[in-house]
Amino acid sequence: MKMVKSLLLGSAAGVVAVATGQAADLPVKAKPVEYVKVCSLYGAGFFYIPGTDKCIKIGGLLREQWDIHSAGDEQVYMNTTSGSWTRGFTNDSSFRTRSVITVDVREQSSFGTVRAYTAFGAQQTTPNDPNSALYFTRSFVQFAGFTGGRAVSFFDFISTDPYSYSNMRANFGNTGATGINVFAYTAQLGNGVSATISAEDNCAANTALGGSPGARGCFVVNTAARSAGVGTLPPGVATYSPMGYRQPDVVGSLRADQAWGSAQIMAAYHPVQGNYWGTVASGAGEQDNGHPGDEAGFAVGAGFLLKDFLGMQGDTLGVQGGWTRGAVAYLANGTGPLAGLSGGDNGLGNSLAFGHAVDGVYTTNQGIELTTGWNIGAIYEHHWNPQWKTSVFGGYVSLSYNDTATNYICTGTGSSTFVRGGRSTALSALANGTGSFVSSCDPDFSYWSVGTRTQWNPNSNLDLGLDLVWNRLNSAHSGYYVSSTSFGGRPAGTYNIADYDIWTAAIRAQYNFLP
Repeated sequence: MKMVKSLLLGSAAGVVAVATGQAADLPVKAKPVEYVKVCSLYGAGFFYIPGTDKCIKIGGLLREQWDIHSAGDEQVYMNTTSGSWTRGFTNDSSFRTRSVITVDVREQSSFGTVRAYTAFGAQQTTPNDPNSALYFTRSFVQFAGFTGGRAVSFFDFISTDPYSYSNMRANFGNTGATGINVFAYTAQLGNGVSATISAEDNCAANTALGGSPGARGCFVVNTAARSAGVGTLPPGVATYSPMGYRQPDVVGSLRADQAWGSAQIMAAYHPVQGNYWGTVASGAGEQDNGHPGDEAGFAVGAGFLLKDFLGMQGDTLGVQGGWTRGAVAYLANGTGPLAGLSGGDNGLGNSLAFGHAVDGVYTTNQGIELTTGWNIGAIYEHHWNPQWKTSVFGGYVSLSYNDTATNYICTGTGSSTFVRGGRSTALSALANGTGSFVSSCDPDFSYWSVGTRTQWNPNSNLDLGLDLVWNRLNSAHSGYYVSSTSFGGRPAGTYNIADYDIWTAAIRAQYNFLP
């Protein structure tokens, strides 16, 4: 009996052991996989961030571009030391490699859509900047009609970026790919009409002499505050009067977006403020000199953009124009000098061209005289077929100084024959030379560009194209500059003051992913 009981207990234990082992070998049931789901609320390319109700779209581009006669960023040689056209300062061509990532996140709230957007990238330019550089061009939040961050200026309307590889912002006055810091409110008025009021960047705080003027520029020139001898330097060097950042510009726009295209009218208030009337050693006691009163600069503009122009599918026609008094960067996308040299050996065969875009000029114990100007630009793009398209574009900018400002510029102390307001950062290398102008003094000047681009798209995401532009600077003043020493790599001698022409070209290969 005991033997039978032992056998039964042993058999039971074996069955339990076998059952336990089999249970351990069974697979554990996995949690349900949460696949990424398409978000159709905001258009193509969005998907839900797993575990949330937020939608995200990631896009970007990869680009290789070869520029001829420009500075690697499609800037023509009218505002860099390359404008001296010497073997040491001028690069006939350059390459730029660029990668950009965009991130667009959106979700719904009781006040409508909340959006956060950023665009950042890296680029390498040779031979100008062989090292990689990181940057960002957009970073903003939108909520209930408000936009805050780095975005497109609400004064901007036509951007030439979709139609040209060249930097045409200087002719249209828009902030382009670089953007601007804004804090704005947009009201939707219905039927595609919207109205915006925006506080936007004015200038870089406490700009050093010759430094960047900032987003919209804030340069005025004190024609009396010059160091010894600078009145004789080509194309004339005086003191920019940088200010600490005091207040932003105020921009307003009224825009309509319809099936036929878009139209906009816009205006901007731009404070114009000069530094102290004079300078003293080490900058001490400048307040004792007093300063000119602030002036109100402003700019106005209007434009339209027509889709399917003349019934041709995909064709686009756009026109934009503006006028300013004391806010020239709304026409020219920045303040500062434009300048260039041409010719070969020294003598009258060489020519010097220049002009300065500043908001105003003043002299000791006198107020600021504001610069006036106007511009107009246009683009037209024709689609030959789904793979080929050609655009033509052009822009013209004209700047004028009144009689009082002209008198400050042309007869200020520091030169017996000629004084030109504005520090020549464009041809800063010329500052090592000495000489004198023999000139008919008239600081008014203008410049224009006209060009064309043809692009082939083997598929919708690959851009292959060629861009050609002719640029002309109608120089301020006339006559000759006589240099007693070499400057900017150029020999001493007589230089004819004349207009300046230069053509630029750009060849681009770009792949866009989820734009």
